[in-house]
Amino acid sequence: MNLVMSLYRNTIILAIASVLSYSCRTDPERVKEKIDWLEKNSIHIRSIDPLDTMFDDLEFLSRELQGVELIGLGEATHGDGSTFLAKTRLIRFLHERMGYEVLAFEGGLLDCFEMEKSFSKGDSQDSAFGKGPFAVWSRSAQVNSLKGYISNRKKSSKPLLLSGFDFQPSGTLSSSDRTSLLVAFYKQHELEFDTSTYHSFFSLFRNSNRLTLTRIRKDSILQEKFFHDLDQLVWLADRYEEIAEEDRVLKQYIHNLRPLYTHLFRRSLNNSEPDIKSVINLRDSMMAINMIWLKEEYFPGKKIIIWGANTHIGYNRDQLKYPDEMKPMGSFLKELYGKRYYSLSFTAFDGNMFSMQQGLRALPQASNKSIEYVWSQCQSQYSFLRTDVFADGPFPEIFPARLFGYLNQEAVWKHMTDGIFFIKTMEASKIIK
Repeated sequence: MNLVMSLYRNTIILAIASVLSYSCRTDPERVKEKIDWLEKNSIHIRSIDPLDTMFDDLEFLSRELQGVELIGLGEATHGDGSTFLAKTRLIRFLHERMGYEVLAFEGGLLDCFEMEKSFSKGDSQDSAFGKGPFAVWSRSAQVNSLKGYISNRKKSSKPLLLSGFDFQPSGTLSSSDRTSLLVAFYKQHELEFDTSTYHSFFSLFRNSNRLTLTRIRKDSILQEKFFHDLDQLVWLADRYEEIAEEDRVLKQYIHNLRPLYTHLFRRSLNNSEPDIKSVINLRDSMMAINMIWLKEEYFPGKKIIIWGANTHIGYNRDQLKYPDEMKPMGSFLKELYGKRYYSLSFTAFDGNMFSMQQGLRALPQASNKSIEYVWSQCQSQYSFLRTDVFADGPFPEIFPARLFGYLNQEAVWKHMTDGIFFIKTMEASKIIK
């Protein structure tokens, strides 16, 4: 017993001595230790050029992603041009070398399906791609290589299939186009289908502009009539059991409409801050529902690449030092798929980003305690790090990183993403007029 107590006491003394020793180190010594650790544990990425098809620097992913069926490729903001280039090169590798067959965008479910049809018909790559994702991607010069790759692969025996998982409209489809697609769907099964029977729904659906939404948002009676018609249309669609592949997407899209308009009616239309719980979480939960539907129902057995924001592909927001109430799509996917889902977040130390609202902007300054600050002093311009190695490194359990909009946020990052792709200097997305 005395021997046990003696060993226990000595262990405590050694632990305290270790902590005191570390705390007495100067900041330069601590930074040097972190730099050395990152140099040792990070994997150097030679290039982010999508035309660089010498994939030797990416071969490690064959081991890292073993058993992974869904991989989320994130971005800190939607204006990160260098990230778009890096993701395009990764997509080529994942498609050509690792058997990933589907690319799913943070874009409208119906919009991206129309994009897929347009590419398959041989339409021009700009016209086809414009129908799918939001303009932050479809009009970015750094996404041109991806458009070309998709177009070229459509002519091969191994095309890259396209889809979207958002319930929000995103591409160039007009309200009239969407209405025509819905009416055609119902008339295939109901020859006497008449939109006037569902007047309250179609009168808004054809004119879902800001002014109309503002008016109906303030009118509970109109909302009730709208949702009554919509519920009838959902019930009608659910009666159709044997339907064509194209109609399966439209049926899922119809199931997205009640959550979408609930989201639109709740969302602030006067540029004030949205309520996270009622607005953002509804969107992310629907993203997850659509993503799971794509994986299990529409593309069973196929491996999928997800293109979206770090905010949506990550998980466990309760691991932030100051948690918010957001439950991102990635949390739902991680809960369901476990290690079969992999979140790869992107970040940068300095450079520029582009915003459709605010134009070209410099990245906010990185905290000198952030991992990006330490990474910037390493030799590699581009690096990959798996987050589970943080358990044995010099970084504290909670430390700052800039994964969400380049804010310096402290969190237990090893529980929020599976890997981090570091770009030392970010080049802003260049928007094509």
